[in-house]
Amino acid sequence: MKKISYNRAMEKRRRYTPDEKAKIVLEMLREERTVAEIAAEHEIHPTQLHKWKAEALDNLASLFTRGASETEKMRKQYEKEKEQLTQQIGQLSIELNWLKKKSDELDKRRRAKRDDGPTRR
Repeated sequence: MKKISYNRAMEKRRRYTPDEKAKIVLEMLREERTVAEIAAEHEIHPTQLHKWKAEALDNLASLFTRGASETEKMRKQYEKEKEQLTQQIGQLSIELNWLKKKSDELDKRRRAKRDDGPTRR
């Protein structure tokens, strides 16, 4: 019988997506099957599965803080925009008051000019 040499370097390494890893880790957490059975089914070394599980458990808390940080980020953005709009409203109010004042002055000049001008009969 001839021995077949197996060169692992020639075999392409399987890459798992984050979703695939999550499903496999969830399968481990359910504890319906042994780690060895899950590893054999997915052709992954059990040590790798334990690493994925540890990483998932270590990062579990961050799932709940991300939402809070996104909310905080949105709140800060809202506050910044609110401040800018408040400043813009203040500037526009000043300009409006100035224009009203100048308009009143112009109206007074026009009336005075009409009153002082020659009378038409």
